[in-house]
Parts: sequence; structure tokens; C-alpha cells
Amino acid sequence: MLKLLHGKNSFLSLQEAQNLISKIKDRNTQKNEDFEVRIIDASEKDADYIINEIETPDLLSRNKIILLKRYTQNSESDKLQDFLIELSSRDQDNIDLIIWEDQKLRSNSKIVGAYKKIDAVFESPDLNKRTFLRWAKEYLSKNEIVIDNRATHLLSERVNYDPERLTRETSKLKLLGKGAITEEDIEKICPDTLEHDIWEMINFINNNETKEAGKSLKKIVRQGIDPIFILLMLARNMRIILLTKVLTERGLSTSEIARKIKVPPFTINQIKNISRQTSYTKIKKIYEKICNIDYFGKTGQLDVELALNILLSVI
Repeated sequence: MLKLLHGKNSFLSLQEAQNLISKIKDRNTQKNEDFEVRIIDASEKDADYIINEIETPDLLSRNKIILLKRYTQNSESDKLQDFLIELSSRDQDNIDLIIWEDQKLRSNSKIVGAYKKIDAVFESPDLNKRTFLRWAKEYLSKNEIVIDNRATHLLSERVNYDPERLTRETSKLKLLGKGAITEEDIEKICPDTLEHDIWEMINFINNNETKEAGKSLKKIVRQGIDPIFILLMLARNMRIILLTKVLTERGLSTSEIARKIKVPPFTINQIKNISRQTSYTKIKKIYEKICNIDYFGKTGQLDVELALNILLSVI
């Protein structure tokens, strides 16, 4: 069997590759046929090595299941692609080759055309909020998670419509061993993804790790979050840090602080740690820069994403 998997959502295409491998292994096991699974990262091997691995029969006559990753990142990608295209016109014995790319290939590329001819292309969908919810419901049903629509919507929001994060949170929810998952379960178990990423960025800022803070910003932007919204979230979290700092110095208890600033009690210890590390001078400095970016961004005088990157590099 030959299969080419690609698409904008690399997690979903890789998940499909892993599902295919599981099915092939089950098939071989049922037939009592020996097999070996090999994973080849084409970005780390030369083309001749890869071609030899695919072409050479196994000495023990076992079936080979090969997952070839990122052939387009090979230094001789053209040579490798020509081989893979030629391979699609042959009958394959004792080998199952799954070709996975962590990006979307051009629909008019030679390899996509060749593999479409033999009905061997899987393109992962680029999920929006509506299609993500449909995918999430199917995924939860397959994994025998009993959950209503409201809870599914809440879970999707918490993971910021990210399939990889939803699968991780689903694993945690299954450990509850409950008949049905409720909104209350999700609020207790699943942190707000965007909130988590913002706090991570703030931690890097406080530790003067500007490079890591910049990486965090890029990760959030890649999720499709509007830079203006990121700016507002950053301002909100700096406000929470400031209030926590003031209330801690006034001797209020953790539960009192949580009630006053309206955050879950289990998050307060982390916030208190951050507030201890952040001086009033730094908070004021960040606030001033956020206000400037907000004003000039809304009046169209600067690019907010670019301004945020600059902000993270100087604070």
C-alpha cells in the first residue's frame, strides 16, 4: 500500500498516518505475517539511503511498514520525489509506504497528481470553529466520551479549537471514569489554552527571556488570535498581577484574593509567584507600552503584531 498524507493541519495528517499503521499492523497480525515498522525522517537522511531502505527486501522476508517523514526537506528532494512518483506506478509486495508531510503540498504538484491517480492522497482539513466542532464531536464519540453539546463547545473553547490539545484534554477527562462529562468537569480539569499561553509569555517576560517570549507570541498568533485581543489579554493579566501584588502585601488570604480579582482559587499561587517577581516599575512600564500600542494600533498608525514583538524584545 502507498499513501501520501499532507495538509495544513499537520497533527491531523500525522494522526491519520498513525491510524493507518495500526490498521496495517492489525491486518498482518490477523494473517500471522511478520512485519517491521520503520520510521525514516527524510530531513536527516540522504536520498540514496532512503531509496535503498524502501527498495531492499527484508532479509527475513518480513513485511515492511515504512513511515517516511518530510521528504520535501531532504537536500535531494527532487531526486526523492522522482523516485516516489515512479514507485506509484509499480505493484508493491511486502511493503507499505506511508509518506507524511508536515505541511500542505501544492495541489498541482507532480507527486500529488501521481498519488491521486491511484487514490492514495489524504489531505488534512484546515479546521475553522464550525468544522472543528463537527470534528470534535466525531472524535469524542469514537473515544466513547459521553458529552452534551454545551460541554463540547466549552471544551473546544478551552483548547482554543486545537485538535492536538483536545486529544490531550480528552485523555485527562477519560481518567475521571465518569458516565458523562459535564461542563463542571471541563472547568476543573481543562485549563484555558489561550490564558495558559499568555501566562507563559508573561513568565518569560518576567525572567527577561525575550527570545522565548517572542516564540510564545508567535505560537499564539499561529492559533489565529487577533493581535489586538492578545494585547488586551496581556493588559488584563498584568492588571491581575498588580492587584494580586497589592492584595498580598495587604495580608489577604488566597481565597480572598481569588474572590476579589475573580479568578479560580487554584490559579492564585502561580499568580502570586509571578507578582513577587515583578516590580511595580516593570508593571508600570509594560502598562504604558501596552496603552501606546493600543492607541496607535486602533488609529492605524502601526502594525500591532510587529509592535508586540518589539515590546517583548525590550521589556
